[in-house]
Amino acid sequence: MRLSIGTGSALVWLARGSASGELIRDLSVNGQRIASVTPLVSATVADVKDFGNLTHTIAFAVDRQHANLEAANLFAFLHPASLKSATGTITAVSEAGGSEQTIYLKSAVITAVGIQLAGISTATAYQIACGDISTTP
Repeated sequence: MRLSIGTGSALVWLARGSASGELIRDLSVNGQRIASVTPLVSATVADVKDFGNLTHTIAFAVDRQHANLEAANLFAFLHPASLKSATGTITAVSEAGGSEQTIYLKSAVITAVGIQLAGISTATAYQIACGDISTTP
C-alpha cells in the first residue's frame, strides 16, 4: 500500500509501497461517533443521542532501509519535522492482487510520529486522525 499526504511540491510520502520496500504493517483503523448519554431520573436505561460526527484514528508502522547510518540518522531527525504542516487528504493506494484501489482519508492530521533506529533501518510508527474515509476524492 502506498500512502501520501498533500499534493505537488507539498506531497509527503508516508509509505512508498512494495516497489520501494516500504510496506505498512500493524495497521489499525478505529471509528468513533460522538454521542451524548443522558441518565434519566427513575429510568432503567439512559437516553443516548447520536450527533452523527464520525471520526477515525489510524495507526500503522513502516520499515525502511537507508543507504548508510548517516542517512538513517538524518531521516530519524528530519522526517517528523517534515510532517508539521502535512494535513488534508491522505491518499492510500492498495496494491494487492495486481489491481489498485484508492482510499481517501479526508480532513487528516498526523497526530504522532515515532521513529526507532536500528543500524541503517528505521521503524516509523504513525498515528492519524481523520474524518471521512471514502473511495471518492
